[in-house]
Amino acid sequence: MAAKTTSTKKKTTSTKKKTTAKRTSAPRNSSTGKFSAEERAAMKEYAQELKAQKNKEDGKKMLQAAIAKMKEPDRTMAKRVDALIMAAAPDLAQRTWYGMPAYARDDKVVCFFQDAQKFKARYATLGFNDQARLDEGSMWATAFALTEVTPEVEEAFRESYLYGKGRMEEIVAAEGSAREFPADLVREYLTRHIVHQLGPRDYEGMDLFLRYARQLDRRPAAV
Repeated sequence: MAAKTTSTKKKTTSTKKKTTAKRTSAPRNSSTGKFSAEERAAMKEYAQELKAQKNKEDGKKMLQAAIAKMKEPDRTMAKRVDALIMAAAPDLAQRTWYGMPAYARDDKVVCFFQDAQKFKARYATLGFNDQARLDEGSMWATAFALTEVTPEVEEAFRESYLYGKGRMEEIVAAEGSAREFPADLVREYLTRHIVHQLGPRDYEGMDLFLRYARQLDRRPAAV
């Protein structure tokens, strides 16, 4: 009887040793299991963003500050990308996302600009989240490397906008189903109540409105 008890204790000790060895092994697919300094900084920035970006103006200020901190040539590219996106899709809200300039609809980020220094990459990146609905076939790109904003790149932006406009019924069906709105209501909102492209007269009208608003002291002089 004593011999059996001793044997059982040995088996238990052996099992404990094996379990301990498994627990101390490194996490799968990671050499250290730790976040990099850049990743920790991005998470900290995201936590601050959730508190600070209470409206569109706050988001715009944080986006401009994020661009101002970039090194060249990314700073110039980010400014140009910002101008192109706001011209093509003025309904998007400017903000930051993990410290990167980003553009959102209904508080959901559609696209973002990641400068090369952000995570020590070789090039800047223009990325798109699933809200952008770039779906094309069974495989499509969701990020593009940027080394310079050339006329060809600007044309690609415009083509992307026209591509989305050409798929309006697809978008209407998807948004209507997701938000439980009638298709007619979604279509009217997207086509009649959102101005997707502004012309010279539109900009003149906006400037005139701002001048009148300042005269009435409704807007700060800096705007």
